[in-house]
Amino acid sequence: FERRSSFQLKLIQTQQASEMAIAATIQDRLISFPKSVPQTEVAHHWIPANDVGGDWLAAFYDEGKNVLRFFLGDATGHGIAPALVTAVVAGAVQTFYRVKSPAESASVVSLKDESQLLQELSVELNSVVRDASKKRMGSGEQEIGMTMLMGSLDCSTGKLLLCNMGHPL
Repeated sequence: FERRSSFQLKLIQTQQASEMAIAATIQDRLISFPKSVPQTEVAHHWIPANDVGGDWLAAFYDEGKNVLRFFLGDATGHGIAPALVTAVVAGAVQTFYRVKSPAESASVVSLKDESQLLQELSVELNSVVRDASKKRMGSGEQEIGMTMLMGSLDCSTGKLLLCNMGHPL
């Protein structure tokens, strides 16, 4: 058993506070929304439940297809672990659409194609969250799940596709 001086404890607390502030800044930067979308009025308001946690909101506008894709997610729990899962999910979403829906692809939006993209992404994200949760549970910690609403709005026609995912996985 090691006794720590009040100076050492204060130093640890200061370091932890600094790391939480950095994590909060990173989480804030994951919240992305286009400034404007042609033919569409878009607004959002974001207040996270905690300084750092598993809440996430993002929207991406595909100019070539005139489609607004949006995501609202919440990983279970509070603190760094759910925030990390959310960061991984945010990265997976961005990577998925860069690979599956490149700008040079056909500009015609097919509801069937867009629906297929949402289904594929849903399967991929379930895998991402499940893998992250298994690694956490291996250390004896509580499982992390994630609830998410994903949507795709065709800004030309106003047609909206929604995909709802939830935990447990």
